[in-house]
Amino acid sequence: MAILIIPMIVAPAMMGLMYRLVLHEFAGTVPHYFYSWLGWSPSFLGPKNVFATVVVAETFQWTPFAFLLFMTAFQAIPQEMREAAAVDGTRPWRLFWKLELPLMMPTVFVAVFVRFIDGFRVFDNIYTLVGAGPGGSTTSMSIYIYETFLRRGEIGKSMAAAILLFASAFIVLSVAQFLLRRASR
Repeated sequence: MAILIIPMIVAPAMMGLMYRLVLHEFAGTVPHYFYSWLGWSPSFLGPKNVFATVVVAETFQWTPFAFLLFMTAFQAIPQEMREAAAVDGTRPWRLFWKLELPLMMPTVFVAVFVRFIDGFRVFDNIYTLVGAGPGGSTTSMSIYIYETFLRRGEIGKSMAAAILLFASAFIVLSVAQFLLRRASR
């Protein structure tokens, strides 16, 4: 279990730097072995692949968090319910789809919700990995606000972007809260 948690412990900025070194087109170990074994050296940080690379890096970094949540929810299901289903002759897949997954759905919702919120604030991993990316292909709102305010000094544009980010997050959270209240009734 401890080995699976390691990516979550490392700071996102350090993970970004690590991925940048490992995936570098000319000095990285992954492209080197791709070339040695397959005769093909992909440009992971190039314009065509950089967005997928960022998505995979973020997924590797935060999958252990979701795994811990799901494992805890799975272990919290009473064993008597599983035993009763087994006595009734329920097959493992049916047990999972009809009993375990519905009982885990609140945890699944929390994990998706936390990752969605985290998606709004993503900055450090992407910025240390590729900056704004080739042609701005990996620019998040946080990176846009940073670049506009601190690099170009365009305070008006950066404030407008920050307000839009806040408003969109507020709207999404308000709709989610409304749906939760409605579902609880």
